[in-house]
Amino acid sequence: MAALSWLAKQMQSLRPPEDRYLVGLWEKTLLSDLLWTQGWSYTAPNSRISRYPSWSWASSPYQVEWSRDLNIPLKCTQVEATKVTTRGPSHMADCIEATITLKAPLLDATPLLTATQAHIAASRVSGDYESSSPFGHLYPDPYDAFITNLDHLYVHYYSSDSGSYITDITPAETSGCFILLATSNRSLLDLNAIHVQKEQSSDCYRRVGLASLRHPAARNKYLKNASTVRWLIEDLPTQSITLI
Repeated sequence: MAALSWLAKQMQSLRPPEDRYLVGLWEKTLLSDLLWTQGWSYTAPNSRISRYPSWSWASSPYQVEWSRDLNIPLKCTQVEATKVTTRGPSHMADCIEATITLKAPLLDATPLLTATQAHIAASRVSGDYESSSPFGHLYPDPYDAFITNLDHLYVHYYSSDSGSYITDITPAETSGCFILLATSNRSLLDLNAIHVQKEQSSDCYRRVGLASLRHPAARNKYLKNASTVRWLIEDLPTQSITLI
């Protein structure tokens, strides 16, 4: 972190004067910065670095990265509050307290993850890897009808913060919810979210993974359904959730 703190100081000169460095992330771009993911160089699951909050990449024992796509934050997702107290300069990020409160739509993670696990398992048995979606057979190509609900959202990509592959995570690890944060600027197909689970001893949540969700009908003519998916997401009810 010492070397990274020097880099953070240099970067701060390029940021707006009122921007704050929050344990490796920047306050003004927080919703996009939260979408970090594990690199693929690890060999076995390792423990998180407990002195840093779970929402920060600093807590990961692995190499981390961000998508090259520009993420467009959802209008329905807002940062309600940030509370970060550090020992010494903020760039060193040695935390006494670090919480983020978001107001966002939440999706139950369990049915989404288990459907994708079952689809991957069935594909391995049959040798049919044509469709990445558990519901692809319901939307033959070309599919030009318009969707009206989010019933067939599926997990297109998942990265567990524990270092496990999606096929190896246990039923307990699929629990929790997805906090929807942004869409991908390049394709408009991906809904990017972090996977969080509630603490047993408090009402706060810890980040445990990152996911990209898609709808199998989003690739229809002119990507009309991709826009519809976003509109439906924006209309979902929101609730406040605090991350530690």
